[in-house]
Amino acid sequence: MLQKASEGFGFDILIETKSKLPDINSDEDDKKTEQKSEWPTVEAQILQSILEYSIEYGIESYFKSRDLSENYLLDNCRYYVDLYKGSKMNIASRKASMNPRVVENLEKLVVLELLEFQQYTTNNNETSKEYRFTKLGRMVGLLLLCDKIKNIDTQTYDMVYSQIYDFYNSLKNSHSKTCLVFFDYCKEEEKFNVVLNYLIKLLFTASNNKEDFLNQIKFLNLVFRDSAMFQIFKKSMEHMKKYNREIYEMFMLNLKLSIEEKHEYKSRNLAQFEITRMKKFKDIDEVVLEGFCNFCHGFLVEYMNSLEYLDSYIQSVEPRDNVSRTICQRCSKGYLNFEIII
Repeated sequence: MLQKASEGFGFDILIETKSKLPDINSDEDDKKTEQKSEWPTVEAQILQSILEYSIEYGIESYFKSRDLSENYLLDNCRYYVDLYKGSKMNIASRKASMNPRVVENLEKLVVLELLEFQQYTTNNNETSKEYRFTKLGRMVGLLLLCDKIKNIDTQTYDMVYSQIYDFYNSLKNSHSKTCLVFFDYCKEEEKFNVVLNYLIKLLFTASNNKEDFLNQIKFLNLVFRDSAMFQIFKKSMEHMKKYNREIYEMFMLNLKLSIEEKHEYKSRNLAQFEITRMKKFKDIDEVVLEGFCNFCHGFLVEYMNSLEYLDSYIQSVEPRDNVSRTICQRCSKGYLNFEIII
């Protein structure tokens, strides 16, 4: 079943929707209010409910599929609430009827790394599975909750922050450790909601390739086109440079390589780009770029401090035109457009 579940889907299955038409039995005012809307598919409703179960259940203990059905899905998953509304079927029969579909969806969440499992032997001496939420699984469950409730109370906000922090702390690489410092400063400046909304957006625009979303989450973008957020990013870099130089250097090296790789891919003057990049390969705080002059219309290879490069966009008078504040060294009149930020 696990092999079958892994084919042809990504995190998009969590947020899949279908068109919902107004109820024909509604009165005219209700129809006008309802109109045509998007509603989660049955599978999305079940998957979301499973992940929301993690909010109270936590990540420490394993659970069995039928216990999940009885303890949560029957009363909290809209699909099953509607399905068994008015039914005289007893709980045991409902659990048995639900189980194949519930297990199928649990296996999908295993593929997406939101659940893990272990095998156990049943009273009938058969092998079965029990499941446990991963840190990412509970984090996604909380992101789904935040999207639903919109106005987040302080208790929920703190719980979400703690789970996001816990997930990134578990990764233990230079990027995740930098994220932790960034998160702390965001919270201190009361700007963590920007990060939270960005994470929710990533989830609700996820593709059918699970690796895309996992990479976006694990290597979270920390450069926002917002002056206040960029000041927090710079403050985080200063903190890392002062208190954890090794992590700072690894992060800056990865940032440098990532930016330069994108510029290399689009370079119109590749020979000069390669030569300059080779000369500057030891300078982890500096990035080699190729820009287009908006005056002489030529391509020019430049290098500059990585943070200054990013800052040039954030501080632009026209922040969406991609023209930096870097003057073209060839004509001394135009400004360079580097096209790519990060």
